[in-house]
Amino acid sequence: MWVWVLFIALITIFLTLDLGIFHKNDHVIKTKEAGIWTAIWITVALSFSGVIYWLFSTGLVENPTGAHSQQCRFKIYNGLFDRTVLEY
Repeated sequence: MWVWVLFIALITIFLTLDLGIFHKNDHVIKTKEAGIWTAIWITVALSFSGVIYWLFSTGLVENPTGAHSQQCRFKIYNGLFDRTVLEY
């Protein structure tokens, strides 16, 4: 539970920083600046994903479904080609 509270707190902090501190003044965004900010936010997202993976793989966070990464990948893959999904 504490992981999700931390997640919501981090999102709130990042939004506050991004919208309230880093971008107070309106200006034309150049390609270089857009690329830098995109790289920063992608790095933050991948880091968070890595932390979540590490927490679940080491057992520091409870896994209520008991699913492993291989099982989840298999379900996602099969869901893409499931006839009930395609016939919708």
